[in-house]
Amino acid sequence: MSRAPIEPLVIVGTIRNTVAAVATFDRHYGLDLWDWSEDDFPGSDDPYDLDGMLLEVQRVIRAARFVETRIKEALLDDVAANGAIRVGDTVYGDKPGRVRVLQDPDGLADFLGDDWRIGLRVDMKNVRIDSVKGIARSRGLVPQVIEDTFFGWEGEDTRVLNVLPVSGRYTPKWAQRLKEGERRT
Repeated sequence: MSRAPIEPLVIVGTIRNTVAAVATFDRHYGLDLWDWSEDDFPGSDDPYDLDGMLLEVQRVIRAARFVETRIKEALLDDVAANGAIRVGDTVYGDKPGRVRVLQDPDGLADFLGDDWRIGLRVDMKNVRIDSVKGIARSRGLVPQVIEDTFFGWEGEDTRVLNVLPVSGRYTPKWAQRLKEGERRT
């Protein structure tokens, strides 16, 4: 015997109430402590109801991402105009939207040869661009040509929001020294 599906407005309310309850729990205790019980789960096992609930959850996620983007844009506008700021355990700043990327790792390895220890940081798995240019100079080559041969740029030529944890391993010292509410201008 088939039962009547849950009304769409009930699905919307159920999902939003469930998401709000889980978000409140997360705010206080963290999601890793959430233990689903039968009472927590929105009350149906009908595939059509579950489909409707899934679609509503996906709408909520899209809406939350949209709002998150707008908040990040507002933070970026603020730090662009007033400088980086520490809020709690986070420093909000900006950085270039373009990043340099290694396009030919094998070619760079061949170029460096026995000098690879000078040009590579093994612990961070990245390349010391200035050292590679120094090696090029020492070999009588044009450093910019070597850089352009092995590296390219990705991203847009704009500024993007840079969110740094104060106690992060790669957080710059200036950001770690900021006091609550203090800006770097």
